[in-house]
Amino acid sequence: MTDIEALILDFGNVITLPQDRRAFNTMRDLVARASGKEIDSPGFRAAYEAPRLEYDRGGLGPEAYWAGVCAPFGLVPGEELVDELRRLDVDSWFRIDPAMLELLGRKRDRIRHLALLSNINEDGVEALRARAEWIDMFDLLVLSCEHAVVKPGKEIFGICLEGLGVEPGRALFVDDLEVNVAGARAAGLHAHRYDGVQDLEALLGGSYRLRR
Repeated sequence: MTDIEALILDFGNVITLPQDRRAFNTMRDLVARASGKEIDSPGFRAAYEAPRLEYDRGGLGPEAYWAGVCAPFGLVPGEELVDELRRLDVDSWFRIDPAMLELLGRKRDRIRHLALLSNINEDGVEALRARAEWIDMFDLLVLSCEHAVVKPGKEIFGICLEGLGVEPGRALFVDDLEVNVAGARAAGLHAHRYDGVQDLEALLGGSYRLRR
């Protein structure tokens, strides 16, 4: 069993439930209608994800990001369409998992340091600060666009550890993407790929022990 002082969690697909499929499909359908093209979900997903890291890094603003998403379909989106896509995009991710909040509420007094580390764009940050009444349980938020760095790069993990004042070997990072888990391990942290609330609770009672 490994003692840890800091639990660092991803936001999307860890604090939240998976992205809402209906909202995603509505974004696809809006772009298809505006472009006059048939767009299947894999094609839209590829266009949606291609510039996403740069968007989350803060290298692209919302207008530039959505222009990039629409470009493969020969569409230059107008302001009204961009505004609707931005709204749907944020809503699609803000499906907070009540089971995760319940777990953190039960465990919080046993966790010396709790941090949120997310690749997230400026629209997501605005929504997080406005909507997340639970955010005060976290000691530190490391939000990629505010630092111009993203996972899985080593620098963002260093920013988080420095903010917490914790050595890498005393921190556990949990993320749903293996590439980010690998990035955390390369930075010296313990890391685990998220597989649900029950999996995380078992992990914290088994392989890792929380230390105040």
